[in-house]
Amino acid sequence: MRSGVLLAGGKSSRMVKEKGLIPLRGKPLILWVMDELSKVVDEILVSVSCSPSAELLEILGPSVIIIKDERPEMGPIEGLYSAFSKAKGDYVAVAPCDSPFIKKEMYDFLFKKAKDKDGAVPVEGNYYEPLHAVYYRKSFLKSLQRVISEGKSKPIDAYRYIELEYVNKSEIVELDPALISFTNINTNKDMKNLRSILKI
Repeated sequence: MRSGVLLAGGKSSRMVKEKGLIPLRGKPLILWVMDELSKVVDEILVSVSCSPSAELLEILGPSVIIIKDERPEMGPIEGLYSAFSKAKGDYVAVAPCDSPFIKKEMYDFLFKKAKDKDGAVPVEGNYYEPLHAVYYRKSFLKSLQRVISEGKSKPIDAYRYIELEYVNKSEIVELDPALISFTNINTNKDMKNLRSILKI
């Protein structure tokens, strides 16, 4: 069984509302991500830092598992830990809610690369993509718990305790020529630029 964890966080300080609810071509960003990720996993868990809004609950529907952070001040590492604690799959794909153009082909490739290891993470030079990756749930959960106990807050701090397959982005280009899977929407300007590129 495969699980998918979608990191939705909460209201962004740089956006007017929850990023996942911002519409792109009339469809909330979070649904762009969820619809694509659901093609390669058996369950979707949505990680939120605080109680989800009524609008988010309505958009996601009753079949989606929503996991609220116990320690929201810790950021994405807490979201990963909380969601991995509830996930059922042996391997878990991770995606942020502000990357609307993730490709199922990339995640399927990462699942295959992660086999018999503790995960597969895209990398370019010294830059890792910890939130666009696949992890073996049990070992990654233990490593997250360990780094949290050490007072660290970055997901990549957990990498020293597990054996990962680092996938160069050049290997992903065949599946995603423009590497658009890694496009993030962090500000209103980002959204404006993206709409301009897409002519919407």
